[in-house]
Amino acid sequence: PKCDTSCKTCANGEPNGCTSCEAKKALSYEGESNTGTCKSECKPGTNNCEKCELTVDGTAYCSKCKDANQFPQNGVCSAAAGKAITCTTKGTGVCDKCANGLLRMNGGCYETTKFPGRASVRKQHRLGIPAK
Repeated sequence: PKCDTSCKTCANGEPNGCTSCEAKKALSYEGESNTGTCKSECKPGTNNCEKCELTVDGTAYCSKCKDANQFPQNGVCSAAAGKAITCTTKGTGVCDKCANGLLRMNGGCYETTKFPGRASVRKQHRLGIPAK
């Protein structure tokens, strides 16, 4: 399909149908779907994020949230009371231990089916690095 100009790849031509984004743009998922919109990458002090020390495929993601009760989920600060319990041991603004099946990177929990977790799993696979 012809993608919206904001997307790198997409499921449909809608602006919220992106399945991946160009460098410096982060895929922001719409609800529980596997598509979303491409937004600007993480900048410290925006979107409740304190540190942006995780970079995947040239895009910065949040690694520590300003709010002690939040932690990065798929690169975005979210309260722990989401639909799925992704973090089993919370730190201050970070997650210390993620639920089974989730990838822990720089203080956040990442679904391996969504970006940026998906890109990291591919890379680790290729490089033969065991996932932590």
